[in-house]
Amino acid sequence: CGAVLNMVQWQSDIRRRIRRRNVVESAGWDDLLAQCRDVWSGSRPERCFRKSASVSAGSYNLAARRATLLHDLNERSRVGAATSESFASLLRDIDATSNAVAAREGEISEITEATARGKRQISLHRAELVAFCDHQKQTHAEADAAKTDMVDLHVQLDAAMLAVESALTELLRYKQSEAERMNDFQAVVNDKAASADEEIDLSEFIGAGSCAAPYQIGPPRHARLVVKVSTSPISCVDTALCWQSSPQPVVSAGTVGTVAFLQGMEGNRLGQVGVPNTSCLCCGLSPDGDRILVGSADNIVRLYDLSTERARHTLKAHSSKVISCGFIAASNSRKGFSAAGDRTVKIWDLVRGNPVRSISCPSQVLHASSSPDGAFLATCHQNGHVALWNAQSGEMVQDLGAVHDDPAVGVHFADDGRCIASFGRDSRVVLSSLDTMTSLRVMQSKSMRPPPVGVTSVPVFSPDASIVAVCCGRSIHCWEAISGDAHKPFELPSTVLALSWSLPELVAAAQDGHVFWLTSHQPDDGSPISP
Repeated sequence: CGAVLNMVQWQSDIRRRIRRRNVVESAGWDDLLAQCRDVWSGSRPERCFRKSASVSAGSYNLAARRATLLHDLNERSRVGAATSESFASLLRDIDATSNAVAAREGEISEITEATARGKRQISLHRAELVAFCDHQKQTHAEADAAKTDMVDLHVQLDAAMLAVESALTELLRYKQSEAERMNDFQAVVNDKAASADEEIDLSEFIGAGSCAAPYQIGPPRHARLVVKVSTSPISCVDTALCWQSSPQPVVSAGTVGTVAFLQGMEGNRLGQVGVPNTSCLCCGLSPDGDRILVGSADNIVRLYDLSTERARHTLKAHSSKVISCGFIAASNSRKGFSAAGDRTVKIWDLVRGNPVRSISCPSQVLHASSSPDGAFLATCHQNGHVALWNAQSGEMVQDLGAVHDDPAVGVHFADDGRCIASFGRDSRVVLSSLDTMTSLRVMQSKSMRPPPVGVTSVPVFSPDASIVAVCCGRSIHCWEAISGDAHKPFELPSTVLALSWSLPELVAAAQDGHVFWLTSHQPDDGSPISP
C-alpha cells in the first residue's frame, strides 16, 4: 500500500511539472511573436526612404535580426516538438504505470481476501485441533482404563487356566486308573466267558452305555454301519465325544471342499462346513467335540464352530500345504497345532487366532500328533526320523533317530501317553517308549504294501491302548500292543485312507466316499459289509 501511495504522489508531481513548463513555454512563444510583429511593422517605412544611407543600414540590421528570430523560432519549434514527444511518451508511461498500479491493487485486494479466508480456516482448524486433542485425551484415558481391565482379566484367566489344567491332570490320572481297572476287569471277564462259554455284555463299561449293542474292544471283524458321505475320496477322519447338549459321539470326515459331521452311533448327518476353493487334507476335533481344525491345500488352517457351522478364525502362517493339525488336549481347546510342507510346526492361540510359536524342523514334516496331556508334540519326517518336542517352549526333547528306513508318514500317541506308534513307507509299525526314548517293538505283515507317495497313513491305538491298527490299501492291519501278535487283516471294498479309534468302534474313511463303523462283534446273520 505504501508503494502504491508513492506511485500516485510521483504521478501528481509529474503532472504539475508538465503544467508549469507549458506555462513557461507559452510565455516565451508570446514574447517571440510580439517581437516578430514589431519587426514586420517597422519594415513598412523602409520602403519610403530607400535612397537614404541611414535607411539602408537600418534595413540591414532588421534583416539580420529577422534571420536571428527565425532561427530562434525554428530552434524553439524543434525543441518544442521533441519536448512534446517526450511528454507524450511520459504520459504513455504514466498510463501504463497507472494500469499496473490498478492491476496490483486488484491483486492486493485478492491477496487480502485470501488472507482473510485463510485466517478464518486457521481459526476453524485450530478449534478442530483443540477438540481432537480433548478427544485424544479422553481416548487415552479410556484405553488406560481398558488396559487395566485387560490386565485384571488376564490375571483371572491365568488363574482359571491353572485351575483347568489341574482339573485336567486329575481327569487324566482318573482316566489312566480307569483304563488299568478296565484291563483287569477285561481279563477277569474273558476268563469267565471262556469258562462259561457265554457272551458278556460290556456296554456299561465301554462307551458309557451309549452303544445300541454290546461292544468288546478288539480287532475289527464286522462293519456295523456304512454311510455314504461324498462322491470324492475322504482324506481325513476324526472322532470325539460331544458334550454340547447331551453326550454323543461325533465323527468328522473331510473331503474336497467340505467337512461333514456325523452322529457317532447311527451315522446321521449333523451338518457340514465348507472349505472354499480347496481340498481338505487334515482335520482334528476338539476333545469336547464342539470345534474342529481343518488344514487345507491353500496353506491355511481354519477353526470352525460345529454349532454355528461358521469359521471362528482363519489361521495363516504356513507357506506350504497343511498336512496335519489338531488340538493340544491340556489347553482346554485354547491351543492347537499344525504341520506343513514348509518344515515348520505352528502352535496357535485359538482364542485370539494368532501363532504363538513356530518350530523349525531339520527335515520335511509328514505328520504331527499331540500327547494326551498336551505336554509333547511328536513329528515324523521325510528322512525316517521321529522327534519329540516340548509343546510349551517348542524345544526338541528327543530325536528318536531313524526309526524307519524310508519316510515316516504317520505318528500317534497312546491314550496313556507312555508310548507312540509310527508308520513308514518301509511298511513297518514301530512302537517307541517315551520313558526310555527307545524303540520297543517293530510290527510288520507280509501282505502290507507301502502307502502311495503323498498319502499319510496314521497308526491308531484302541481306547484301552491294547491294539494298534493301521490302514494299508484296502486292508486294516492290527497287532497286540504288548505282545506284538498280529491279527487277521480286515478287508474293505475300497481303499482306506484314514482311521480313528477314540470311540469304542474303529472308524475308517475310504476313497470311494464311504465311512465305515467297524466292530469286533461278529453278527450271527452274517450280514455283508459292502455298502
